Amino acid sequence: MAFYDPPNEHLPSYSAGLVPSGSPYPTNGVAVYYPANANARRNPLAMEAVCVLPASEHVVCTTVLNYFLATQVRKWT
Repeated sequence: MAFYDPPNEHLPSYSAGLVPSGSPYPTNGVAVYYPANANARRNPLAMEAVCVLPASEHVVCTTVLNYFLATQVRKWT
């Protein structure tokens, strides 16, 4: 799941635990959940990555979050 919290707006958001809503910068992030798998003996797993930078640096957040999804998540699938 991808999420976005606009700058300077106080919203209930998925990122509230990591970055307070109302930050002067946009918050972009992704969250991934894998349920337990009894056959593979895998425990449930949840991962989240969040990027908070000025809107002018949005491409950096996109690159970081894509890298997280491509490298970290792939290890668990």
